[in-house]
Formats: sequence, C-alpha cells, structure tokens
Amino acid sequence: MSDDGLRFGILGPLTVRASGRVVPLAAEKPRQFLATLLLNPNRVVPLYTVIEILWRGQPPRSAIANIRTYASSLRTTLGGIDRIIGDSVGYRLRVSPHELDILTFTELTRQAELSLERHRPKVALELFRRADDLWRGSPLEDLSPHPQWAAQLQHLGEQRLALNESLAALELAAQMYASVIARARKCLGDHPFRERAWMLLILALYGEGRREEALAAYAECRQALREELGVEPNGELQMVQFGILNGARVHALVLEVLPEAGGRSFSDLTSSFKALPPAHPLTAHELANAMAAAGLVERVEEDCDAQPCYMLRLG
Repeated sequence: MSDDGLRFGILGPLTVRASGRVVPLAAEKPRQFLATLLLNPNRVVPLYTVIEILWRGQPPRSAIANIRTYASSLRTTLGGIDRIIGDSVGYRLRVSPHELDILTFTELTRQAELSLERHRPKVALELFRRADDLWRGSPLEDLSPHPQWAAQLQHLGEQRLALNESLAALELAAQMYASVIARARKCLGDHPFRERAWMLLILALYGEGRREEALAAYAECRQALREELGVEPNGELQMVQFGILNGARVHALVLEVLPEAGGRSFSDLTSSFKALPPAHPLTAHELANAMAAAGLVERVEEDCDAQPCYMLRLG
C-alpha cells in the first residue's frame, strides 16, 4: 500500500490527518465505526459487532444499509477505495504501522525493549520517550465508550503504565530525579496502589537527598496498601526502605530493584553518581527523625533532659 499521507490517531481524541491537515469527521456514528476499525487494524470486524457498537442492541431496519453508507463516505473522505474493505462478513481497515499511532507505539516499545536487551539504554530511553509522546490523552476520549472496546482500551492503558514505569526507571538511572517524581506522582494519582510507581517515587526522592520525604512516601504507600488491600508492601519496596534507613547509595538500590537499570545499562546512562545520599547509616537522631517521618514511630514527649521520646508503632 502506497503512502498517501494519511495518519490516524486514537491515543487521545480520534484524529485523521492527510498530508498534515486535519480531516473533518463530524458525524458520531461514522466516527464510532472508524474508531472500531482502528482498534482492530488490518483485522475483519464482524458486521454484528459493528451493529452492536453503533446502536447498542437497538439497530434500525436500515442498519446494514447505513453501515454501507458510512463505509462509502469514509472511503471518499480518506481518498482511497482500498482503505476500508467490506463484505457480508464484516469490515477491515488497511493501515500501515507508521500510519496509526497505536501500531507506531507498539513498534517503538518493542524496539526500546530490544535495545535494553542489547545493552543500549540511551537508545531505549529515546525510543520510550518517542512512544510516550504519541499519547495525547485517554484513547478515544472524545467518543462515548462501548463495552466492546473495554478490553482493548484496558490493554492500551496497561501498556502505557508499563511504558511509563520503564521510562522512569531509565530516567532514574540517569539521575533525572525531577522527571521521575513528576511521572510517578501522575501515575499514582490514577493508580494509588501501583507498587512499582511508589518505588520509583521513593527512589527519586531519595536520589534528590530528600530522605525524610522518601520514607514518608513509603509510609503513605504502606498505609494505603494495608487499609485498602490488606497487604504489606512487596519485598522490593521493603528492601528500598531498609536501604534508605541504612544510608545506602541510591544507585546501589536502583541496580538492586530495577531490572531496566541493571549492569551495563546503568553505567552507560551516567558516568558519575551524586554524593547524596551518603553511604553511611543514619545517626540515632537522624534515624529517629526519619522513622517518625515514615510513620514507624511517634514522637510523644520530651524527657527530663529535654530529649525527645518516641513510641514504636506496631499496628
């Protein structure tokens, strides 16, 4: 199929561009029809599925004729009779990987993961960023969702979560702490029980030398998991907390718990490490303050020598 300049986007509002110009798609049902085909690129979508999506179980007698009209109109709009192929079984949209953002996204993430396997983290970082830049919002956010789309939209959401976590892990290895903090907090706003996002946030805060905030974030994560899910943080999170309490260097923790940053990948991303945090355990006073910030102990009063007293929280 020759490149006619068409580009389709569903990682946000539905968009179609021809040679850089927006192609107007005004009517709702043709847009839903096109969106359904784009969610299933180069695959036949059964006619009964299209009917269900467009009319939600209450199709008119003219449903099949209407769909034929929509298909014909879209072919004209898209400028090619070979784009939408239909018969009595269903309809299929022909599209190349570079023409549809979800296909481009899939290919970029595949190449990034392959680059990691080949110990080329800088290339992987750039590819992950290019994949992330394709997202303009929630998939098909300008259309009324249909249960038939649910599984595909959920899968896309999971792919984006995995992408952001892999991207943040590489940024963490490259000491881009501010970017990781912003990325992790945005993720946790939508997925407050995502333990890997919590781990990225905690490590990035620690990398900036914000030790008490890192421990406080761990305490917040632990409280959320215990109250809502009845579980403790996973072993890797507990390992990170233990390392912070003992003054481990952040790059050592990153190497320990984030596979994307392992081995040569980590050393290739950064040639030097920040002095913070120090590679020594906390003093007793620092430890008490850090544990209080993390919610592990509670400051209750001062003794006769004006020294603070703490109570251990066991529950």
